[in-house]
Amino acid sequence: MKKIISIIVALLIFISFLLFNSEKTLATVSSPDSSFKIMLKYKEPLLKGPFKVSIYYKRKNSILKNYLVETMMFHDGSSLSKNNYSLKWKGNTAELTLIGDTKPYEIILINIEERDKVKRKVELPERK
Repeated sequence: MKKIISIIVALLIFISFLLFNSEKTLATVSSPDSSFKIMLKYKEPLLKGPFKVSIYYKRKNSILKNYLVETMMFHDGSSLSKNNYSLKWKGNTAELTLIGDTKPYEIILINIEERDKVKRKVELPERK
């Protein structure tokens, strides 16, 4: 009987780990000419803390997504939503702004043609 309870507890822990550790999609945004897509995925914190946000891109006819960069975003309370990011395209360069609660805005410039050119800068939010 103890073995069965131990196995059930282990399975529950394993399933909980898989559920909390899986990436969720925040957004998939296509470039103006639809030749690229930027994908924002995140992992929720286990109890409290920052969200791990991963950024990928994908070419139009490609099956594979390509990893670009990863960052942490502080957002107290609920899950992330469309209010937590802004993405603007200028040709093949995307300007991604991540907006959390307690951390300053993070702006990430992504030049798709030159994959290794990912520039990051942190700006303080405007005070209202």
